[in-house]
Amino acid sequence: MRVSVIPALVAAVVAAQAPQSQQPTFRTGTNLVQVDAVVADGSGRPVSDLAAADFEVSDDGAPVAVTAFRFISASAAEGWHSDVISPIRNEDDESREAAIEGVRVVAIFLDEYHVEWENALRAVPALVQFVRTLPPADLLGVYGVMDSTRDVRFTRDREPAIAKIQAFQGRFNQFTPPKYPVEEEHLRHPGQIPQIRMQISSSTVQAIVTHLGAISDRRKSLIVLSEKLDYGFGGGSALSVMSDRAMFVSDLVGVANRFNVSLYPFDPGGLRAGGPRSPVGMPGMSTIDMFRSLAEETGGRPIVNRNEFGPALQQVNSDASAYYLLGFVSSHPSDGKYHKISIRVKRRGVLIRARAGYLAPKPDEIRTENAHAPDVSPELTKALAKLADDLRPAGNELILPKRAFESAAAAKTAVAAPPLLDAPAIVVLHGIQPEERAVRPEFGRTQRIAIRAAVRAESPPAVTATLLSRTGQELTRMPVTVANGRAEVAITLASVGAGDYVVRLAAERGADRTEQYVALRVLR
Repeated sequence: MRVSVIPALVAAVVAAQAPQSQQPTFRTGTNLVQVDAVVADGSGRPVSDLAAADFEVSDDGAPVAVTAFRFISASAAEGWHSDVISPIRNEDDESREAAIEGVRVVAIFLDEYHVEWENALRAVPALVQFVRTLPPADLLGVYGVMDSTRDVRFTRDREPAIAKIQAFQGRFNQFTPPKYPVEEEHLRHPGQIPQIRMQISSSTVQAIVTHLGAISDRRKSLIVLSEKLDYGFGGGSALSVMSDRAMFVSDLVGVANRFNVSLYPFDPGGLRAGGPRSPVGMPGMSTIDMFRSLAEETGGRPIVNRNEFGPALQQVNSDASAYYLLGFVSSHPSDGKYHKISIRVKRRGVLIRARAGYLAPKPDEIRTENAHAPDVSPELTKALAKLADDLRPAGNELILPKRAFESAAAAKTAVAAPPLLDAPAIVVLHGIQPEERAVRPEFGRTQRIAIRAAVRAESPPAVTATLLSRTGQELTRMPVTVANGRAEVAITLASVGAGDYVVRLAAERGADRTEQYVALRVLR
């Protein structure tokens, strides 16, 4: 029987890695499966002129029709300034920024517990160069073995990430001196430290994958810098190690494919002498075999058995720069099982890379999604998107791609009568001091603000104000004053918790109704 090593010691560390924030939701419905396909010609250049009819997809060997099709290109974000640093403080910021067309999400895990000291020295320059070449619009997060997904934010600020990589040191089989407080307790059980460390590393990788799934349902890339990974339950016997590796591959491939994360295992040990490859999941599977399986099964690439790391790391960038997003309806129930995918391109002379399968959600997961993922109105989404853009540094405003709801709103406005209520503005109230127009919609809890909107002077309408959460939940009604051609609602932020909010102003007169939305952020 398989028994976890020192449960009390590992549990606290593993709990810190586990994602405590929002869980990924299955936004595409119960039976709709999405898969990314990277297609290149014989020279490795992306092929961008394919149509849905050029692809043949099978689900567990049965042909399925492509019901959703889109070409994703990072070129949509090429106009960004190199010094853009967006204020990303929570998971909602991460999700909003990741949803912008052309923005890619990249994570790096630095497994100091399973990288030799000298091999870390070889890997660090290549990783730093990789980070420096990432397009400025990309979101990047760098994790260590003791980092929680609650504490690492995906941002566009490259310098903290570079500093963290440059400070990285491998500690494979180096147990003293302890670096973290929890390692003091590990030293009380020296014979079990390797298993403890392996459990911590593997749990961290899976927590990162799950968090990436919560940020975006599009393709994400995870570089795992490590020389050895499995579950570490086996106690050191050859048979147990083989079993750990096979189980680790199966579990990690399943969760990575569910959350659309492509894995790039990076072994910094250079060229390694060894025997022939063994079949996946069979006794004798080497670490290199395992890394290759993790990459190939998730649509990534293994960075193994090489002394030159730069070109291989650049493939991470290339793979996410141009790919096709294919969707099909699976005939399988929501059974929580792994199903194989096969994708073929009819055009000759092209190469395709895609993940090899998907893990269907369980029925209880679908019920959870339906219960806790209410639809967000286009107006609320637009207000939150404007909030994110307004919080960018001056001079670095992003011109967002036109959304469908914006186009529809513009068309509706073109034929509609003048609105009962104009777009609102926020002012900061200072008591006896003169008020001022808010430069940024970001406020402390010690401040008092007012939201104002002009109303049509003749026969003013009735106006109501509602404070909404970022998911559209109605939190409270607020009193509105209508006088001198404007509606005003005053808010004392001391009574509001930290977070992002939307205020909905609704004006009614007879059968006419106008709604205006304005978003704001309250800091701690």
